[in-house]
Amino acid sequence: MQLIVAHDALIDALGMPTQREYACVRRDDLQIDLPVRIKRCGKAVRFVLETGLPARCATPDTKMLVAIAKGLAWWQQLKSNPRMTLADLARSEGFSKNYVERVLRLSFLSPAIIQSILDGTKPADLTLERLKDAKLISPIWAEQHQKLGVSVPHR
Repeated sequence: MQLIVAHDALIDALGMPTQREYACVRRDDLQIDLPVRIKRCGKAVRFVLETGLPARCATPDTKMLVAIAKGLAWWQQLKSNPRMTLADLARSEGFSKNYVERVLRLSFLSPAIIQSILDGTKPADLTLERLKDAKLISPIWAEQHQKLGVSVPHR
């Protein structure tokens, strides 16, 4: 992707004096070549590196962590009360059964995926909605890593 910043437009946007006062300064437009492409991910737009890897997030995703914690807590509730059904849990929490099922799946994420969310190193296109997708949460952690684009360091 190529980003071009028009010199005159930048001067105007910054509210700087006209170019006549900067006669000694070159007035070329600024051109920056970025090794990324734009990719649509649901409603969001993401930058993806030319290597095909998504750009990484810099900070932990709080919404995602809250949802994972909720899923883990719900799983503990179900384990501690074998008579409780998903419908019972959904009713007691004030959510639909479908929502509870989707959030409950997050309790089966691999530790490496959870760690990447905590560290803020998860792929930028790894959203909470993607995590709730049943097809992406395999019981096999290596498949989760592959489907969700999380690289795991070799030990």
